[in-house]
Parts: sequence; C-alpha cells; structure tokens
Amino acid sequence: SDPKPYFFDNFDKGPKPDWNPVDGNWTMISGVYTLADIKDNYLYVTILETKNWGDLVLTADIRPGQTGGFLNEAIIFPRITPPVKKSEGNRTTEIGVGGMGFFVDVKYGGFVKAGWGKVTNGAWSDPFEVVKVKKIPGEIIHVRIHVEGDIYSAYVNGTFVSRINDDSYPSGMIGIGQWYEHWYVENRKIAFDNIWVGPPQYAAAVSASKKTIPLPDKAIEKEDDSGAAKSAERAGDAASRAEKAAFRAEQASRAAQDAARQAEGKAKKVEGMILSK
Repeated sequence: SDPKPYFFDNFDKGPKPDWNPVDGNWTMISGVYTLADIKDNYLYVTILETKNWGDLVLTADIRPGQTGGFLNEAIIFPRITPPVKKSEGNRTTEIGVGGMGFFVDVKYGGFVKAGWGKVTNGAWSDPFEVVKVKKIPGEIIHVRIHVEGDIYSAYVNGTFVSRINDDSYPSGMIGIGQWYEHWYVENRKIAFDNIWVGPPQYAAAVSASKKTIPLPDKAIEKEDDSGAAKSAERAGDAASRAEKAAFRAEQASRAAQDAARQAEGKAKKVEGMILSK
C-alpha cells in the first residue's frame, strides 16, 4: 500500500507554520514558495522544524530560476541542522546551519546541472558528484531524494542521477534553499512546490514498479491490501538491498584499487632508494 506522508505542503494557502526561515524573506507567491528579494553570492535556507528524521523519501517540484552561465541553485536538504547559539563565559557565538543538500541549476542548452553539496556553519560548499540531466524548456523539475542510513540517492524527473555515501549527518531536519551567484530576473526566481516527506518503504515500491513517484495528492493516503501490492513491496525491498550491496561492493573495489596503487608507489620508491645506493 502507498504509505501516508509524514508531511506535505503545496503552499496553496501559504507555507505551513512548521517552516522556519533561517535566512531570507521566504513567502508564498502564486501558490509557490520563494523569496521576496535576494542578493548576489548568498545562501538562503528555510527549515521544516517538525522533527529530526533518519531514513526517508523527500520529493519536491522546482520552478527553475534564471538560466545562464551563473550559478542559481535550488537546493533540497534531506538532512540539515538549524543554527545554535554557544555560550563561553560572557561570549555567545552562533553556529550556522549544517547539512547535506542536493541542488539543481538550469543552464543554457536545455540541460540541468545537478549534484551534491554541504552547508557548514551557514556556508555552501563547492558541489561534488555533479551530473547533467536533459530538460524540456519550461518544464517543472521534479526531484526525489532517498535517504537510507548514510546512503543518499537522487532522481530528477524520474531518472536516477546520483548516489553518495556520507555519514556526517545520521539524522536531521528537512530544508530547502536557494543560492544565487549573480543577478536574477524578477519573474524567474527559483520557487518550490509540493514538498512531500514520506517513509523509505515508498522508495522500494517505486523501484519495483520502475515508475516515477507521482505528485502527492489525497489518493496517496488510500490503503491497498492487495497481494500484488505486497508482492511489489517485497520485490522492492529485495531490489533496494541488492542495489545498496552493489554500491558498497563498488566502493570496496575502488578502495582496494587505491590501496594497490599506493602500495605500488611505495614499492617503486623503495626500489629507487636501493638502486641509488
């Protein structure tokens, strides 16, 4: 059966009160969640402060920002920590937000640049594991994030694009953000819609059927106890385990190759020292 979502917001009546803007004037404009004003080279974040989550599926619809050579990134944080104040004697300092994020950035040429990044003490890092994804001009970008343990997987418009392994944040809140490198067009600001958070078994069911997760609606809360649904869920669990095992095996293989190269380098160095004597 399709599990009930932990949280859903379509912003039709404004953002739900669970959202806490950390930076920026976040607001609802024409049924989407965006910023009233922005400036260059700045990270804006708003956090869903309902609870800390571990494993989950997070989906969102993103309206792209201004296209071009500059970085204008829409970011989804499946795990993020809010700012905290730390007191030492008479001195109080604030530690900014920290977390793991997946970004999309629309470019000239009809493609989306997507990848991962971290925010540390409020500063957005250089992206890594960056890929290009084909995009239809004007299309809303649908992003889906699966988080299980320390494995993060990302899908753009139903297509798998990236997977990473990172144990920096065993749990965290949900957040969304925008980062603009340079000036934007007023009617082309990044905007978010249909933020959905649900249990990880939803990902298994979708993997088994090889279908794109539909945009959440009331139908998602209907129970389906049919044998076919249960079989699909079991098959999805098996597929998910096999996928994670293959990913870990690939990581182990790369680590072994790196170790072999390092050992070979040390052996050559020792050989060179012997020959020079």
